[in-house]
Amino acid sequence: MIGLRQASQLDDHVHSTAGSADARDSMMALCARAVALGLRRVCFTEHVDYDVTLPEYGYFDFARVRRAWEEARSAYAGRLEVRLGLEVDFRPAFLARMCDDLPRYAVDVVLGAVHSYGGRHLLDVRADKATWAPEELGALYAAYFRDLRLLIETGVIDSLAHFDYPYKLGLRPAETADIPGYEEELTATLALAIARGVAIEVNTKGADTGTPLAASAAILRRYRELGGTRVTLGSDAHRAADLGGGLAVGAAALRAAGFTHVTTYRARAAERVPLEEQA
Repeated sequence: MIGLRQASQLDDHVHSTAGSADARDSMMALCARAVALGLRRVCFTEHVDYDVTLPEYGYFDFARVRRAWEEARSAYAGRLEVRLGLEVDFRPAFLARMCDDLPRYAVDVVLGAVHSYGGRHLLDVRADKATWAPEELGALYAAYFRDLRLLIETGVIDSLAHFDYPYKLGLRPAETADIPGYEEELTATLALAIARGVAIEVNTKGADTGTPLAASAAILRRYRELGGTRVTLGSDAHRAADLGGGLAVGAAALRAAGFTHVTTYRARAAERVPLEEQA
């Protein structure tokens, strides 16, 4: 049994140069780092992008990704379990192509993510201004959650990557202000995910240095109140130096919210990994 003190040995959201244009290290280098850290498993979730205006468009080649994965899996057999997944960047304009493409890929897990607002990456949107009015954020979050619900309804993903990505990026009003409609949009999205059997991810990127978890502690509590049980865990590492980062923080947050298991995927089938502490 893999317990809480070993939860940081499983990293189910990792990117390599085999399939992600913004990654910095190869699968082999990341696997070497994983073994050095004492990880028991990594899952490479390479980016699938459909926006032709992005410089990384066209970088993803599944045949190349699979060759790199097979080589890494063979090289580290008996020392490290190496799984394969995808992270798809969703926008409504990509829906038809995404639904046609993704079922063709033989992978362990498909993460779905919404990274944009109004046709622009949320990182660029964040750079527009230092402060946001609650009404502006209300419109942004309404669009974000609507896109997440469309993504869930496609039926082609297993987990929602870095759930509440705008929150993780710091797109929040002053502590005393509420975001109009946020709770209603959040609840509707979580309820749909639960009904469709789609997990939400606790993304731990930067958590060791104070970057918020996504999903946040408040969202994890709400998800559990609604009956949600499927939560995946990953560092979103794009280089070997960040592999496994924040996983212990994420596992502790899950336990604090009352979860007893994390969810992982093998050949698109959900598996439950206990969080109980080892004796």
